[in-house]
Amino acid sequence: MALEVSGKIFLHDQHGLTQSATHRQLKVFNGGSFQVSFRKPFGPLTRLDEETLAGQTIRHFDVTAGTATLLLPVAGPLIWRVGSEGISQLLISGNLLFLQHSEDSVLEIKNPYSEVETLINFIHISFQINLKPEMPSLESSIIPFVLEAGKPMTLIQLADTGCRFGIGKLAGKQSEDYFMTNREHAVMIYSLQGAFDIEGRLLHPSDALMLWDLPSADIEALSNNAICFTLEFPYKHDT
Repeated sequence: MALEVSGKIFLHDQHGLTQSATHRQLKVFNGGSFQVSFRKPFGPLTRLDEETLAGQTIRHFDVTAGTATLLLPVAGPLIWRVGSEGISQLLISGNLLFLQHSEDSVLEIKNPYSEVETLINFIHISFQINLKPEMPSLESSIIPFVLEAGKPMTLIQLADTGCRFGIGKLAGKQSEDYFMTNREHAVMIYSLQGAFDIEGRLLHPSDALMLWDLPSADIEALSNNAICFTLEFPYKHDT
């Protein structure tokens, strides 16, 4: 008999939704005006948002010291900078931006297209980290990856945070085992495109699944060219 795996699913139709004529935000966790009892931050994860911006739209996000940020373009490029004196930089699809902040600051994200109707879409993740002695106010790295159906998931160790990011495109009925780096970690799996069966849980686009206390997770695509990403992180479950 298969053992039941500890987990929690976050369905997309229960995410916090904020939208206007120029932007749309789906929030997995509580933030701003979205506050519900069952969507509190999970372990070190404090933000998991899916954002859509119209052309020339600019968004600002407060960042606290001891936080890491991940930006993943899904459709179209974006321009980002940290602080009013920061240098604006371009981030294109096929790259992951990893920021570590040792000081409070503001993250600016902009849609570079001049046409209002040209939308971009990206994932915005924040999680808590331990600050290192003499760490600069900002450490940044842009990490390229390749998405190709049928190939193993790309796994990216996020410096010495203890966290690991993964992303992959699976062919229909393709199955992949995700092996945890530490039994005292949890893993978040988010569907960007297509449907998945993950340890008996069904994931549709924009659904998120947290799993913990397991050596590995079986990820099976139920549709062709299904795309998901993962984030593994230290997690102590309250029993």
